[in-house]
Amino acid sequence: MATKNGPKAQDLNKIVLDYLAKKGYPRTEAMLRLEASYNGVSVEERLKSIEETPDACAHTYTILREWIDSSLDLYKPELRRILFPVFVHFYLDLLSQDNVEYAKDFYNKFVGDHIELHERDVTALKALNLPQHVDENQVAQQYRRNKYRLNFSRITFDLLLHFLFENVSNGGSIVIKLISKFIEISIVPGRPTYVENKHVLSEQEGITGQNYERSDTNLQNVKLSPMPMDKEMEKAVEMDLEEEDLLHASSPEKADQPTYLAEFRKLQQQGTEDAPSRDYIPLPPPKGSDIVAEVEAVKDWTKRLRLGPQASLPSVCMYTFHHAKGSMNCAEFSPDTTMIAAGFTESYIRLWSIRSDKKSSGKANSLDEGITSTRLLSHSGPVYGTTFSPDNRHLLSCSEDRSARLWSVDTKTALVAYKGHTGPIWDVAFGPFGHYFATASHDQTAQLWSCDHIYPLRIFAGHLSDVDCVTFHPNSAYVLTGSSDKTCRLWDVHRGHSVRVFNGHTHPVNAVAIAPDGHTMASAADDGIIHLWDLGSGRRIKTMRGHKGSVYSLSFSKESTILVSGGADCTVRVWDVKKTAASETPSSLLDAASFSSPDATLDQNAGDTSSDQMVALYTRSTPIYSLSFTRRNLCMALSVS
Repeated sequence: MATKNGPKAQDLNKIVLDYLAKKGYPRTEAMLRLEASYNGVSVEERLKSIEETPDACAHTYTILREWIDSSLDLYKPELRRILFPVFVHFYLDLLSQDNVEYAKDFYNKFVGDHIELHERDVTALKALNLPQHVDENQVAQQYRRNKYRLNFSRITFDLLLHFLFENVSNGGSIVIKLISKFIEISIVPGRPTYVENKHVLSEQEGITGQNYERSDTNLQNVKLSPMPMDKEMEKAVEMDLEEEDLLHASSPEKADQPTYLAEFRKLQQQGTEDAPSRDYIPLPPPKGSDIVAEVEAVKDWTKRLRLGPQASLPSVCMYTFHHAKGSMNCAEFSPDTTMIAAGFTESYIRLWSIRSDKKSSGKANSLDEGITSTRLLSHSGPVYGTTFSPDNRHLLSCSEDRSARLWSVDTKTALVAYKGHTGPIWDVAFGPFGHYFATASHDQTAQLWSCDHIYPLRIFAGHLSDVDCVTFHPNSAYVLTGSSDKTCRLWDVHRGHSVRVFNGHTHPVNAVAIAPDGHTMASAADDGIIHLWDLGSGRRIKTMRGHKGSVYSLSFSKESTILVSGGADCTVRVWDVKKTAASETPSSLLDAASFSSPDATLDQNAGDTSSDQMVALYTRSTPIYSLSFTRRNLCMALSVS
């Protein structure tokens, strides 16, 4: 209520605060609220008295973290963002004040909150031991001289301010001062969405002016072993395999072979030391069909053909499309090899069923005889990529019309159109669990999608030209891309950042593949050169030469010991992945090559061919568009004439 001399001080404060909030001046509003709450004691004096207590940092951080953890799940992801810059500056403050022991205790107590997202920076800060180190360390000075950027929704920001003002005397004042000096919070319209994730840094988050494309990108930790299976699913698979073993116990062909259950348990124990945790990538709960598929995969694994220099060369089953050159852009086998999908320049997809039919057995000599096909129409531009889901029930396609489309294989209809790219989409790949897929585009980005959302979950930006090809790591935690900028990149699906950059090609990269063991990858370029890389270190293992034109497709055998490649020079070439020493091809291997196929010959230009090429298989005049190994190590190939 106003007096004769005008409104009360409290009323004036309220009017000014409402005006500042309405006009969008959050920092000025925050400092005025803080000043008003001190009842005559200056801000600087109050802050100084609080900061003089060395354990105030740990106390304040704990209070803030506990409040965030007790907040609604909708706001937690955004609120947690504030903890990292608070952690960094509290730690640097303690060191600067020569409270080294308090600083180390604070670091050890709370570093676990940030090691996953900020491993590089917190590791660098750990080396600081003296006050002068704060002024000398490059990472520390980046945080001291620049503001840390954060994007908050208005509701989240208001919740944070309310909490800090309510706890001014309990450490809130320290955080308010820190925000004012070292953090830049931008208010974004709307409310927090499903895409927000506490484990992922947005593109706008971080230090202003800091270059996140650092030279030590390839030093970031990666987890390359298979993702652990759901425990309930593992038990169900073991029970089914045990039943299969009992049914085949008396079979003569199983007498000298390990049981399915023993093979399954052996596979589950491989490489568990660097495997991502089960909750690293959100996945839907397993279904009954997943258990059946896993049982069949184990059975196929035990029945696979052993490939390698000391075993057998792969057999190649070739399908040729006649009168399709210049019209067909891509082709792909389904995982169970019962279907072929091809994309055409005329904006349609043709789906063939190549399921064996006893009635037509022995009569069909081509794709047109005894094999049914369906034309799928929905795209409005040339189709450049197709891929089947792991369960063979769905098909994904991508097109010049800047969309990816999901199709039902059963009904032959388009289910969803995914639109997010600003240019033609060159490639699309399903993840190993079928829930996620990735696209590669002319707009220099790759994008991660979920089948049940029409917007991209991640945008992988970093390439300097078209992203031409994309594939998933076998554990689904990473996406690998190849680009016209002559590089390949490995992206962490969890964080959305590039964790490996592979430099070495001198031409655009056309094809990439990751070995089933998850530790090796191959890339091929327009000039026919194939590089083999170690994903763990990011180093090139070796270079394989032999192709005389662009390589279109790469595929590893199930043991990760053999690589096959095919391309414009009308050859399928087989490479020994494990061979590193340059030596002449053994005569015994040459003899074996001559019997691998009636048309199999060695490369005529042996001087230009790497010694790790095991054999080159020639077609008459048809370039190889696609290669893939089945689960039993039969190599399936598609060519076009």
